[in-house]
Amino acid sequence: TDNNVLIDQCRAQLNLPEEERVLHINGFLDFGDGGFNQPWSWHIIPNEWVLAEMSIGVCNAPPEDVENDLDYWINTVGQLCNWSSYIKEEMSGENTFSVTILNGYGDGSYEPGDTVHIWADLDPQTMVFHNWVGDTSLLLDPKEWHTTFIMQEEEIPLTALQQTVNTLEFNYEIIQGVENPKNVYSKFPGNSSGTIFFFHGGSGNAENIIERVEVVQFFQHTFEKGYGLIITESEDRTLGDVNDDGKTPWELNPWTAQGNIDIGNIQSLIDTFIVRGDINPVDPVFSMGVSNGGNFSSIVAHTLNFNAVAMYSAQGNPPELYQVTETPTIFCPAKYDPALGGGNWAAHMNFDTLQARGISSVFYELDRSPAYPQRFARIPGIDLSLSNDLFNEFQSMGFIGNDHYFTVLDDSIQHLYITNPDTFSVLSTLNIATVRHVLDQIKVMTADHSFFADFTQRVLTFFSTHSAGPDFWQQEEIPQGYKYLVGSAPDGQVMVAGTDPNGGTPALYYSYNEGLSWTPLPVPANPAPMFQDIILSGDGRIYIPDFAYGVFYSDDYGLTWTGAGEFTPEGCAAFGLHPSGVLFAGLTYTGIGFIHRSEDNGTTWEAIPLPDYDSNYAVENIYFNSQGHIFLGTINGVYRSTDVGQTWEQVNAGLNGIQIYAMTIDDQDHIYVLTTLPGLFDGYYRSTDNGNSWEALDWVQDIDYVLDIIGADGHIYVINDQTILVSDDEGQTWSDITSGLSPNEMFYLGGDLELTSSGYLYAGARYVHRSAYPVSTPPLDIEPINIPEEFSFTLYPAYPNPFNPITTLHYDMPEDNLVNITIYDMVGRVVKTLININQTAGYHSIRWSATNYTGQPVSAGLYLYSIEAGDFRQTRKMVLLK
Repeated sequence: TDNNVLIDQCRAQLNLPEEERVLHINGFLDFGDGGFNQPWSWHIIPNEWVLAEMSIGVCNAPPEDVENDLDYWINTVGQLCNWSSYIKEEMSGENTFSVTILNGYGDGSYEPGDTVHIWADLDPQTMVFHNWVGDTSLLLDPKEWHTTFIMQEEEIPLTALQQTVNTLEFNYEIIQGVENPKNVYSKFPGNSSGTIFFFHGGSGNAENIIERVEVVQFFQHTFEKGYGLIITESEDRTLGDVNDDGKTPWELNPWTAQGNIDIGNIQSLIDTFIVRGDINPVDPVFSMGVSNGGNFSSIVAHTLNFNAVAMYSAQGNPPELYQVTETPTIFCPAKYDPALGGGNWAAHMNFDTLQARGISSVFYELDRSPAYPQRFARIPGIDLSLSNDLFNEFQSMGFIGNDHYFTVLDDSIQHLYITNPDTFSVLSTLNIATVRHVLDQIKVMTADHSFFADFTQRVLTFFSTHSAGPDFWQQEEIPQGYKYLVGSAPDGQVMVAGTDPNGGTPALYYSYNEGLSWTPLPVPANPAPMFQDIILSGDGRIYIPDFAYGVFYSDDYGLTWTGAGEFTPEGCAAFGLHPSGVLFAGLTYTGIGFIHRSEDNGTTWEAIPLPDYDSNYAVENIYFNSQGHIFLGTINGVYRSTDVGQTWEQVNAGLNGIQIYAMTIDDQDHIYVLTTLPGLFDGYYRSTDNGNSWEALDWVQDIDYVLDIIGADGHIYVINDQTILVSDDEGQTWSDITSGLSPNEMFYLGGDLELTSSGYLYAGARYVHRSAYPVSTPPLDIEPINIPEEFSFTLYPAYPNPFNPITTLHYDMPEDNLVNITIYDMVGRVVKTLININQTAGYHSIRWSATNYTGQPVSAGLYLYSIEAGDFRQTRKMVLLK
């Protein structure tokens, strides 16, 4: 008040002992704390109150009653005359200034230099925060829903701008991982600008994490920014806490997809969502998590080449990772996190390591923040009145100090709640889930081990600044070679064959996991390799045609090879494995004018004459379309067979030059050829009617003369002696795709393109490069797994296979039974019995680490694994590579 008479009355009361101050306050009420009546949501209007000896009973009430029924007290009673109130003290207001918050909390009177906390009043379930309006230059971060500023010598009005949004509803499904089905929650906007993986902590799960209030707030803002969300569970969680320690953490070692099943599962989910079209392979992918999930997010981002990572309440173990990773990283630890030992020194150390290496990284540490009466209304099921009751209860119990900061951690409150719940008159009325949310809010306010939404906009801004898609190419970890060729099988197996520049001997490398890792193979006896192609069957058979020495053949994934001239009687310029299993070979000498055909995997060959063949060159191209028709590219043009190679006809109508230099068939059965005339190149042609007619293509001026062509999903990829190009408009325009190629790559010595069944594009030359993402959609439909109520006994193929040094055997059991799984070598000797126990019906898996019954490593080679359960018997093969 500024009423001098009233001021004198108040001072007269202050001159009396407290027990003699009998005059009470009687004043008119209004909404809001007025800038001075914190923590209440009402105030007595300045200059509209008096000191009274007596007042009518209708306005006599404690302040809690007013808070609990604001409408009644302000709009009906209109005034408060608490009979027990009295003048307590005189406070100078000469050096205080008011902060007024619209759509938020934190308004009041402050002295210059005070740190002021303000919060938007958004409902995390149904609202997103945009920014603060007012003198935002004062704010630490005007885009965060909770921010701070230093009080100035002026009145400061601020407004929180917010938007109502729909409640997030995640799509829940079970999707097959590397070994086991995974619980997956996902949500994708209509036009996604990227994808974020969110990982639960070591004691959590996927369902639990998406229900947390702070996480929901982050998710709402993430989705509003156009990012898709994927939440899944650790393998340990899937298996049900195999260590029985109450924790289900993510694996942090090794940093490879084939050795770390949790990383392998994430790659599997990415592939699944790419196939469905939910993830665009050129869009950025990010990872983030809390606690152990935060550490894992850093490892998976490094291994799978994500764009950036955010870690909450995590130090970033193992620290060796930050000496090698290139992943932009944002650290978000909590300042007083007891789980991390205090000080966050390890997070600081890892951040400093990245900074010293020039890797983009930032460090935001959550500090304590004061409580306010409306804080718990962020929780579903708690309104403003109940939130105020909780605040008052915690304050009355000494858990909240006069400065509104919590004086204890949530663990202390939780312990008291568990051991003596009757201590709480308000908290004890809530259900367990709501109590957990209350404790979560206290964790955030005390800067304890938790996830928090205070840095939401900073994290999303960091992600947006690192949203450039990955380089198109990534160089495979294969030594420099000469004229590398690439072949692939339908199940992710890829092989590379070339020449070692140091000695000119063959160089062979095999990958069973789509290029994630490579194993060198024994090489065939070939003193001067002139490899033409690589054909993989997927069941261990490999064919490598050599122009001079014939086809080198292996039936054990490349561990042993036939010699020169054994599989085919002479050199081979072209080779093909028809879907029916029939082999075709263009032999370089006696094969001129013929195509050789074998129905018994090369034991015998039949020479089929090609009509009107007038050349001394062998068949150089063999391709199959989706109908099983066979097309040969020769110096006499194109030959076609529609009866698996029994009869042939020329199909050259429309070709000017008929000497076929390069050839391919795309996924629409369109045939492309590059032809030559004697002594010079002619041009490109395309047939869209199974070779019956050809149209000339004006491509030479754009792409010159190519060494190989690949067509898929409306794109045409070519490699010439200078570069690699792509067209997405049937060759009308072309663009280079060279980002990520080794600067030392050379194509003038030779180049090869290979499109795998999973859609990855490989380029072989001096080095081997793979596209960073699939460039075409695999011809399969991936659906969520529906686990049947009844299923038959099934022994699945070992994965990975070939392997080094660990593979997993998994199987289905329709009923409880005694199960025996034994490993044998190729001569039938027992290597190791993996299991011989009774098991319950369902899905099971067991790993073999390539050791014998004494625990010693076994040698590379072919092994058999046999399973027996009741009347069921089955044996399969697997190959150990070293």
